[in-house]
Amino acid sequence: MIGVMKRLARTLFPVLFVASFPHQAAGQRSPPTLIVLITIDQFRADYIDRFDRQLHGGLARISRGGAWFTNAHQDHAITETAPGHATLLSGRFPRSTGIFANRVGVIDESSPLIDAPGATGASPRRFQGTTLVDWLRAKDPQSRALSVSMKDRAAILPVGRSRSEVYWYNTDGHFTTSRYYRDTLPDWVKRFNARNLPHTITDIDEITLALALDGLSALSLGTESRTDVLAISLSATDLIGHSYAPDPPQMADNMLGVDRILGAFVDSLFKLRDSARVAIVLTADHGVGSMPEVARPVKPTPVRVDAAELASGLRAILAAANIDANLVELDQQIVLADRNALKDRTATLDSALDLFARQVRALPGVSRVDRIHDLLKGDTINDPITRRWVHQLPARTNAQMVITLTPFSIFGGLPATHGSPYDYDTHVPLILYGSWFVPGKYPEFVRTVDLAPTLAAIAGVKPGEKIDGVVLRRALR
Repeated sequence: MIGVMKRLARTLFPVLFVASFPHQAAGQRSPPTLIVLITIDQFRADYIDRFDRQLHGGLARISRGGAWFTNAHQDHAITETAPGHATLLSGRFPRSTGIFANRVGVIDESSPLIDAPGATGASPRRFQGTTLVDWLRAKDPQSRALSVSMKDRAAILPVGRSRSEVYWYNTDGHFTTSRYYRDTLPDWVKRFNARNLPHTITDIDEITLALALDGLSALSLGTESRTDVLAISLSATDLIGHSYAPDPPQMADNMLGVDRILGAFVDSLFKLRDSARVAIVLTADHGVGSMPEVARPVKPTPVRVDAAELASGLRAILAAANIDANLVELDQQIVLADRNALKDRTATLDSALDLFARQVRALPGVSRVDRIHDLLKGDTINDPITRRWVHQLPARTNAQMVITLTPFSIFGGLPATHGSPYDYDTHVPLILYGSWFVPGKYPEFVRTVDLAPTLAAIAGVKPGEKIDGVVLRRALR
């Protein structure tokens, strides 16, 4: 695997040299001309420490030379790709971005993909509010943004609804975008696609970084006095974690590969742009738990919960109460109901839901079942489960109750997965790298929503709306 990646590096990253950040006096620090957001999908917070002695590339450079918040969290309950990516440059929890689960992410049949007949359309139409890209453009309308990933939602959601350069990988082996953004692919993307590069799991991150460098040059990002944004989301870690679980040899190989290709990417980036004017962020959209069968000894014993069986039980209760099952849905851990359509039968609905909650609480693998109105009145200071559910769901929602499994228990049959409000799923790296930041390890609890206001501070702009995050001032020079 590593041999293949080394050969690809010679093709994809022709310009390599080692660079470091020159230190500037406080009065000389202008806003960055380029902010680079690197998100590694399913990058568990302990991976850097776990493989530290074997890291000599980009992960090593950024973690050892940056301001590393070691207790950073995606502080919401459904720790999935779409909600996680949407928090990063918006500074807001899923309750206000409108992206509270993958299923309400970016699917949009009204925005078909370019040169990809039959593929599912995608856009950020469900995303609510603004992001750092919008705040930068309020200061300078010429500010530009490029966002790339293997996944559509990972490319789209960091930059919100902005009409930016956004590209993701299609199953035909080429990068594309949707008609939300443009009607045809630009020439530089067409040229990149014409190279027909390998696209196995072990290659896709390297190819994504190569596309990012091509776009950096083609769009002249970071060459003017304004601040531009380059957002990159790497997906292979997520694919490997789901397929093999987060702990086997395949993940060790992957981490060494990510370290190497990020090192090559940063070298090339600093050859093309002045390192003193570039700010880099490294983070993740969520973590991951170990397989229930091999999770460290915990009580109660982790199990796999059959979501289909839960849904069947709910339908039986609804049928007995003579409630139309089409108006009530169990979406894995959330029960949704159309209360407007059932406004004359709300008491019957609540009785049915209470009965369902009692039955579910008695099942192995279930920790708690909460009604939404109870969560909103709960202790969000001392109870992180309550807090993360409150951060997850918008004030006006059809959600009626939520199910929280016991630690390391999961829905479904994947080897391992994420999506819980426990720390192993919420805990992610958050590292700020550049001359604006004081290197070191910072142990205090922070959230990924704190990233956007911190980047806005160094760029000299202000959020365009009320946000949930705060500026991480201790890390600023």
